[in-house]
Amino acid sequence: MSVIQHTAQRVAVLIDTQNLYHSARNLYGARVNFGAVLNEVVGERNLIRAVAYLITTESQDEAQFFDALLKMGIETKSKDLQIFHTGNKKADWDVGITVDAIRLASKVDTIILATGDGDFVPLVEHLKSLGVQVEVVSFGRSASAKLKESTEAFLDLDEDPSKYLLSKTINKYTNQSLQRNERDSRNDRYDRNERDSRNEKDQSQENFVRPMARDRSKDKEEAEAQKIISGNKKLKEEGDTEDSAKNNARNNITNNIKSSAKKTVLKDESVVKLKDARSKSRITTRRPVTKQTSGPRERDNVDTGEVG
Repeated sequence: MSVIQHTAQRVAVLIDTQNLYHSARNLYGARVNFGAVLNEVVGERNLIRAVAYLITTESQDEAQFFDALLKMGIETKSKDLQIFHTGNKKADWDVGITVDAIRLASKVDTIILATGDGDFVPLVEHLKSLGVQVEVVSFGRSASAKLKESTEAFLDLDEDPSKYLLSKTINKYTNQSLQRNERDSRNDRYDRNERDSRNEKDQSQENFVRPMARDRSKDKEEAEAQKIISGNKKLKEEGDTEDSAKNNARNNITNNIKSSAKKTVLKDESVVKLKDARSKSRITTRRPVTKQTSGPRERDNVDTGEVG
C-alpha cells in the first residue's frame, strides 16, 4: 500500500532490536546497519523520536553497541535478561513498545515499527483507529504475514539486504543468501507469469465451456421436468386403474350377493311348491272309508244262521 510522505510529517521510529538482530543473523549471518535503516524509513520527514529497545546480558558486551546507536541519534531503552529457576529465559519488549507507541500517538503523524513480530498486529490496528499512519520495516522472509497485511506501508529489507547490513559482517554465507534471494525472486517472477498465463487460459476455456454447460444444464432441467410430468401421469394412471379395480371388485361383490339372494329365494319357492305338491298328492291318493252297519256279533250270527 502506498502512503503519502511529506517533509512536514512528524515521525517516531520504534526499533525491536532483538527481532531485527536475530533475523539478520539467521538469514544472512550479518548484523543490521540501524543507521541505514533509520535514514531509509524517515527520508525527508521530520524525525521526532527514534527509540531502540535492547536486552542486556551479564557480560555487559552491549556497551559499544549502545554508544553506536546514540551516535546515530537513536535513544536506547534496556532491560536485563530474565532467567527463571526452571532455566527458561525471557527477553522481549512487546509491552514496552506498545505503551510507548500509544503515548506518542497524539504527538506524531506517523509511527514506524521496526519489527517482524506478529504480536504487534493489535497495536497497528489500534494506532490506525487513532488516526496515526503506521508503517513497518523488517526482513520480509521472517516477518509475520498478518503484520505486513495490517500495516499501511511495509519496507522489505530483503529487497536490498546489502544496503541495510554492515559490510564488515557480510561473509560468504551472506553472499550465498543474496544469490539465493535473487534466484528465489526470479523463480517467483516465473511462477507469477506462469500462473497469470494459466489463469488466462482457464478464463478463456471457462468462457467457451460456460455456455455449453449452461445449455447442458438447461437440457438436464427440461429432462428432469419431463420425467416428473411422466411420473405424475403414471401415478395418475395407476390411481385410475386402482380406482377402477376397486369399483369392479365392489360391483362383483354386489352382484354375487344379489345372485346368492336370488338363488335363496328360488330355493325357498321350490321347497314351498314341493311341499304343496306333496300335500295334494296325499289328498288324491287317500282311500274312501266305508261305514259298518253291523257289528261283529251280527256277522257271526248271520254266518251261522242264528238270529239274535
